[in-house]
Amino acid sequence: NINIQIFAFGTYMFIVSIWVGFFLYLGSGYELSVQGDVASSAFGFLLFNFSYVFLIPVWINEKLPSVSVSKTLETAAILAMIMMIVPPILASLALDFSDGQNLLSKLTSKDVPMAIRAFSYAYPICGLWK
Repeated sequence: NINIQIFAFGTYMFIVSIWVGFFLYLGSGYELSVQGDVASSAFGFLLFNFSYVFLIPVWINEKLPSVSVSKTLETAAILAMIMMIVPPILASLALDFSDGQNLLSKLTSKDVPMAIRAFSYAYPICGLWK
């Protein structure tokens, strides 16, 4: 179980770094948009991101005594904050979201290179494993 999670997390980080490289390659041709035209799409995203709150007590009960709770939670929170801020900002600057599509819809469209599409199809699978 832990080996699958480590593999999925490594794959997730690899895919996101490929996306960041793609966004940097495209450059900033659009202005930063905090929210698209459809606010209802943000509800599921926000709700899903709060789901980790239920995992913390379970993890604390099962961790080894030598594992520092504060250091682990601080590292995870900082990494999550970076991953939730940097790629979306770069995507908003590099892609046109005026048509109401979300990021995965944009990255799986025929307008992007095949390699980016393949990584974008693999992204949800990695999210389910981690």
